[in-house]
Amino acid sequence: MTYSEELFTYLVEKYGNMVYRICYLRLHNLHDAEDVCQEVFEKLFVHLLQSDYFQSEEHVKSWLITVSSNAGISKLREAYNRKRADLDDQIPFYENEFEKKDLLDCIMRLDKKYSTVIYLFYFERLTIAEIAKSLKIPQSTVKTRLKRGREALKVMLGNGE
Repeated sequence: MTYSEELFTYLVEKYGNMVYRICYLRLHNLHDAEDVCQEVFEKLFVHLLQSDYFQSEEHVKSWLITVSSNAGISKLREAYNRKRADLDDQIPFYENEFEKKDLLDCIMRLDKKYSTVIYLFYFERLTIAEIAKSLKIPQSTVKTRLKRGREALKVMLGNGE
């Protein structure tokens, strides 16, 4: 076994559970969390082959936390885009552009902090507590963002009276 392989094995054993927990907190799905966890460690192995990439074990740990979190977010984005594509296929064609107020397009035009909680709540069916935990914000903030996001959607859709 080479030094890189030994180091990789050590890091997987030491940080594997941490990476998995981060992925699961983001995704709330065991299988997706396992897939993303594997992707994170594949990236780690590639970086370990570049012998001078990491300066210390703390740098590795910090890198793993960041990459795990970002990979989870990317997986959520993929699911969102897949669902959006499925919904787009079901939306009938409108000749009048004003009639085609596509809800998902409106959600995507919202400020990111509102679109994220609205998507997680209505499309992923996460609870307010789950959203708060995954975004690391208070539950009251999630409720406020849901309320403000819904208000903004009403205005966008022309129902804001």
